[in-house]
Amino acid sequence: MSLLRDPVRRGSLVVLVRHYPAYAVALALGTAALAVSVLSGRTFLDAADVALVHSQLDAVPATAPAEEQGRVRASVADGSPPRVEDAVSREMAGLPGGGPVQEVRQPVGYLDPRTKPAPYVVNPATGERTPGVAFEASGALEALVPAAGSPQPGASGLWLPDTVATRLHLAPGDQVGLQLATPGANPAPATATVSGVYLTDTDGAPRDGTGLWHRLTDELPIWPDHLVPTTAQLPLLVSDTDTYRALVSGTRDLSLVTWDVAPAADPARIQDLERLDDSAESLRDELRDEASELSKEVRHRGRNRVTISTGLPTMVVQTRGGLRATDDGVAAVRVLAAGLSWLVLALAAVALLVRRRGERQVLVEQGRSSLELTALSVVEAVPPVALGLLAGWWVSPRFVSAIVGPDGAAPRPGDAVLVGGIVLVTVAVASATDAFARHRRASGRTLLAARRLPWRSAVLAVAAVGAVSAYRGDRDFDAVTAVFPLAAVGAAAIVVSALATALLAQLVRRWLPARLGPRLTLSRLARDPASATAFLAATIAFGAAGYGLLFHASADAATADKVATQVGANSVFGVNDPVAAAAVAADVGDSTVVLHTVPRVGTFTGDRLSAVDPATFSSAALWSPRFAGQDLSVLLRELRAGPDADAVPVVVAGSGAHVPSSGTLARGDDWSVPYRVVDHIAGFAGSGRWQTVLVVDQNALLALAPPGAIDTLEAELWSARDADTVTRAARTGGDLTLNLETTADEMRASHASLVARSWVTRYLQAFTVLALVLGLLVLAGLQRRDREQRRLQDRTLADLGHSRRLASRAAGVALAVVALLGAVAGGVAAYAVTSSLASRLDPAPDLLPALEVTGTGQLLVAAAGFGAVALVLTLAGGATEQWLGRSRSVNELLHDE
Repeated sequence: MSLLRDPVRRGSLVVLVRHYPAYAVALALGTAALAVSVLSGRTFLDAADVALVHSQLDAVPATAPAEEQGRVRASVADGSPPRVEDAVSREMAGLPGGGPVQEVRQPVGYLDPRTKPAPYVVNPATGERTPGVAFEASGALEALVPAAGSPQPGASGLWLPDTVATRLHLAPGDQVGLQLATPGANPAPATATVSGVYLTDTDGAPRDGTGLWHRLTDELPIWPDHLVPTTAQLPLLVSDTDTYRALVSGTRDLSLVTWDVAPAADPARIQDLERLDDSAESLRDELRDEASELSKEVRHRGRNRVTISTGLPTMVVQTRGGLRATDDGVAAVRVLAAGLSWLVLALAAVALLVRRRGERQVLVEQGRSSLELTALSVVEAVPPVALGLLAGWWVSPRFVSAIVGPDGAAPRPGDAVLVGGIVLVTVAVASATDAFARHRRASGRTLLAARRLPWRSAVLAVAAVGAVSAYRGDRDFDAVTAVFPLAAVGAAAIVVSALATALLAQLVRRWLPARLGPRLTLSRLARDPASATAFLAATIAFGAAGYGLLFHASADAATADKVATQVGANSVFGVNDPVAAAAVAADVGDSTVVLHTVPRVGTFTGDRLSAVDPATFSSAALWSPRFAGQDLSVLLRELRAGPDADAVPVVVAGSGAHVPSSGTLARGDDWSVPYRVVDHIAGFAGSGRWQTVLVVDQNALLALAPPGAIDTLEAELWSARDADTVTRAARTGGDLTLNLETTADEMRASHASLVARSWVTRYLQAFTVLALVLGLLVLAGLQRRDREQRRLQDRTLADLGHSRRLASRAAGVALAVVALLGAVAGGVAAYAVTSSLASRLDPAPDLLPALEVTGTGQLLVAAAGFGAVALVLTLAGGATEQWLGRSRSVNELLHDE
């Protein structure tokens, strides 16, 4: 404490920031990076948990069946009495882990195609009628937008759409009837009092006041086939539960009652899905148990079968697999990130001690102990370390959110304290070691013999051991997979550096340039140990960053390729009428109709034929040019046939060696056409499930096939739009029947490892930037090394008539050259390692196509940027020295005096 009270040291808490800003920034940067690597672990997994659940929930279209939805649905559709409905409502509302229950009641008997009943809304006073049905849902009344002259809707009453009220001349307070007429029979309507009139949109659906009606879009009653629609949406008489029951009972219709319960947690996590799924399974078991009270209530006046449906079990399995893959990858990257962050810290601490060697020597001569010097270093490091911790604390959740999407759990203060302790211990150990050595040297005692750390041998050993594990291990992305590439790059740098140094030494013995500047540069390259150090730093730094860049780009490209090859489009539907489907595709936009069959080629049957529409296919399909080997535009041009063509052009995708170059395509005994193969490609959109796909132009095929051939082909509607948009558009397409086969979102959700690997690669890429920082710090330090000696050499050479700063420029050029060569070597090593580990890095190796290394263009741009920064750091010596700080502390100035 006496040292801290010394007038000379009174500013200890700010002396590092004031007089050594570059080193303070390095300490703060290393602390922030270490804080992010430690604090982001729990935050990352929590955010991934939420994101995986959201991806599963969002991947299921709203129009998909209930057994695929991320909620629990109970339904009764056989006219159950109110007592049964109330019992189910009570149980669904009390599901553990579930949120508020959404009840929906709608008639279904009017859809009977045999008796063809027609639902009508009737004005009892005039006898006028118009189509309409009763409807009830939780909160539906409160979400209505009242028309002029109507009160604000409440929780009870009966409300008419403005279209019906205008047509039948009804207003609030009037009597209205509901009738279910059949051909030749017009029973008396069931009547009730109109509470209000609500506004409708252009489709005839209720205007949405709270957002509820938007969520109910796919739950609303539909027009029966035997009535001509007057609006897109069948008019609805919205009422409370008791009014609905009275009206439907009076018309002798049947009701479909559904109860939907979503997870109560917001945001929902995997454990929330699992808890609700367990509750649904318990409810299902209780319904099956005939001895249970609920089962007895449900059996009141008939069987009253209650169906429980949910897609939660599949979602839980998929999300747990994705979270496990994320956990493995993040744990592996954190090992690397923490190591790189600590290296930045250690390098900054050692460089600061070297920079302050004169000042520390003065304190030693004044009799200050090693403990005092260590305490002083720790105290002075507190401001930059504290700033780094604050920055890491602030950045960590935002860093995770930028990668994953949703926010995760807040960082824990205990983790931040741990990071601060590690940083200060690192500074203390470095300072104590330096102080101990200086005290022994000042006292004349012999320094303790200590061999330099054999880090080169350690790197080579780690690379060798890691190679065995990486190339012989399983496909999990573990710590070895994360660390081995960096060790391999370092090993390559060590070997290449040793060879380059030996070759340069041989060169300068036999030849040197005549001009003094190049002579000095070449001599320094061959003889200065800093050249080898610079080469190692640049190679390892850029190799690490290059590996992160290539890994991320390749994994993302592989994901896009796999989705395109397995699915073909964002939404794929089976359709019963290709002509009607084409009309819907044109109406929706970015959609196309693809025709399929299993043709006979000669005597062989087993390949898949896909007939595409060149005018619309490119706007709808997902395409993987890396896997196919060509752009889609080239493929479509090859499929074109002239007006007088005598054969259908065919492009063979996949394993097509068995397909003759020409012959006959036949569909059973229905038709046959001649063909000729114009090209072979590796794969086609959606061809992942077929070994060989024969791709043809629809127009060319149908032009040579006999009339009616289109009826023998299966049809699919491919769309770049989401499945719900296409499904809703198809409802107005007459008799068109859609069967959703797959979606791109569903494919990604079912292979959660694709998403997890993308997160991990982003996480890795962010931290490999630290390797660049580490390499640039080494280059900057090497540039400042021996600067006083270079100045003396510059003055001496200037006195002899040579250019000023000739020695400094030669040193800068030499360092810049090895930095650029190191970037090239690091980039090549990163590409080689990434390519060799492609099968291990593949996020889903069981899906075609396999991962290919991409991102070389980005790697070249990054190499150019790294080279530019290296040139600035090495050639702009004066600016660099000013940036690193010429100011010296009071003790250093006193020492110079």
